[in-house]
Amino acid sequence: MRHPWGIQLRREANISSEHPKGLPMDRTKLKISLVYIAFLVLGSQALVAQAFLDLYTFPPLAGNTQQAPTGLVADSVGNLYGILEFGGNTNCASGCGQIYELTSPGGSFGAWTMEVLHEFTGQSDGCFPDGQLTMDSSGALYGVTSGLSCSNPGTVFKLSPSATQSWTLETIYQVQGQGLNTVLALDTEGNVYGTNYSGAFELVYPTVTGGTWAVEQIASITGGATGGLQFYGGNLYGTTQSGGPGFGSVFELSPPSTGSTDWPVSEIVSFQGGTDGSGPAYASPLGISVVNSELIFGVT
Repeated sequence: MRHPWGIQLRREANISSEHPKGLPMDRTKLKISLVYIAFLVLGSQALVAQAFLDLYTFPPLAGNTQQAPTGLVADSVGNLYGILEFGGNTNCASGCGQIYELTSPGGSFGAWTMEVLHEFTGQSDGCFPDGQLTMDSSGALYGVTSGLSCSNPGTVFKLSPSATQSWTLETIYQVQGQGLNTVLALDTEGNVYGTNYSGAFELVYPTVTGGTWAVEQIASITGGATGGLQFYGGNLYGTTQSGGPGFGSVFELSPPSTGSTDWPVSEIVSFQGGTDGSGPAYASPLGISVVNSELIFGVT
């Protein structure tokens, strides 16, 4: 899975971040390793010779401001999908943002081609997409918009391909003033999980075609959940900005008991502000990648 800020921690056969819902996990085996970005890069270079190839150069915005593409997700044939927070529709001063696809030249070092799949308008579809896309088994893409500086609230969206190679965007959730975070998790039933300033929520897949997604707040999380969620073993994992004694934390959400919608919250790491990480908001843990039952990677 690709880290939301672009660090490749491992390669998985299932790129959709889907996991069975409700499977048990032995938390006594869980260990946490927190590493800095520089250490990840240097460690990778020490193990394997690295070759870098520019796949595509995004044109600058007005005023020669460079675009800042975020973390990518790949489909089964190697095409890449990502987010441009700005650019596109000019209803927003710097453009309302875009979702794009980079198509591989296939078996050669030829040019990759870029196609815009959706331009946000700052209307009901929101503006300024952020973070990383999540892909389901059908190839549909899920993500969030921040809603900052445009007239509509933040959104959770689903962008679906069709047989005619066109893409259709559906806004499945809107939230005002609760700061949607950047990485969504999916279960095998099609339900979507994310975080906001209030904690964690679930969007329940409609039971009928064209139906409404039901939203349930499944957990209150102290310290401001950041960086989204990831499934492992049926449980959800994420980070807070200022949990524990104020320096951030890693938490686990366990599936609810029968008849309940509340996912119990366990704080499994509490940062102490020493060599394990400290500082203001930008130095707090910014998301994690669960590698297996004994190892979690993250950055502070």
